[in-house]
Amino acid sequence: RPHGGAAVAAGLVLPPRRVVSDIILPAGESLVNFAFLKESRENFIDMANKGIINVDMLGIPLSLALFSGLNSPLMEKYKFNVVEFGKGAKAALQRYHDIQNALQDEICIWAKETIDLKLSPLKIMELAEKKQTELKLEASEKDTSESLLAQMKQMVTPEYFEQMCSSMIRDTLLLKEINLNYNNWTSQVSNINLLSARAEAIPPKPATLEEIPHLTKEEAQKNDDLINNIYMEHPCVAQIEVVYDVQTTFDACNIHKDNNDNNNNSTNVTNPVIHKQTDIMEDDDTNLSNASKKPIKASGKVIAVFEGWLFGSPTGSLQWKLGITRPFSF
Repeated sequence: RPHGGAAVAAGLVLPPRRVVSDIILPAGESLVNFAFLKESRENFIDMANKGIINVDMLGIPLSLALFSGLNSPLMEKYKFNVVEFGKGAKAALQRYHDIQNALQDEICIWAKETIDLKLSPLKIMELAEKKQTELKLEASEKDTSESLLAQMKQMVTPEYFEQMCSSMIRDTLLLKEINLNYNNWTSQVSNINLLSARAEAIPPKPATLEEIPHLTKEEAQKNDDLINNIYMEHPCVAQIEVVYDVQTTFDACNIHKDNNDNNNNSTNVTNPVIHKQTDIMEDDDTNLSNASKKPIKASGKVIAVFEGWLFGSPTGSLQWKLGITRPFSF
């Protein structure tokens, strides 16, 4: 699991799951409920039969922890609908990978037209930083209906968006022999399973001494209630982890202006989207340009972390945001 800094870097409100408080204790709570509540046992069996909890994939401890999270008081209070979330998550991830592939393809074209490997590493770094700034500017200026960047920015946390802009450029420049020309809108997302579910109330922070003189009468009263621990309904955020399979189709071709013929019989391609390496095997009579005529498919299993406000959203709407994607591993 990523450490707490990973969640902060991705702009997530809740930290990554902790083994004791977010897995062992919830799993133990579920076992206790099973022992005394027939309804709880039947609910778990029903979720397993419907595929909401994939016991075969998760194992018993994680399945029990997931069951506890889905049935937490906050999830029930704000009527979290796990079935509707699953449908929306699949559509969102499909769109996410499609847009990411299209953006990666645009950056590959930029690299072929702009980057010359004869340039110094410092000059290449300057061009990369300039391109990253342009991407952020484009995402801010264009309407979401006109810009893939702007659409992506709406789907993910601001911090994760900045990471993506940087990583897409970095991954392209690292592929010195091969360029991945993605066949846009051909990503296939399948086998989505819930991995974890949590909901927590987020109490607002009291006003600082510098802020207190500028508060309105109503704001000052709320601040006093918060300091004196007088009950008020706090904003509530949910974090859902899913694991899924994704397949991406792309072509291989030369990338930079000064590429020379490569005499190797095997070329490794690292897919930056799904973090999986694929080998393109070539016969003596087959060169890389011929290999590009055949689409290459790379597949992998990925974990995605969504966050959304069940109550008290700063924007006034739920709007799930994608904050982390990473290769699947327990």
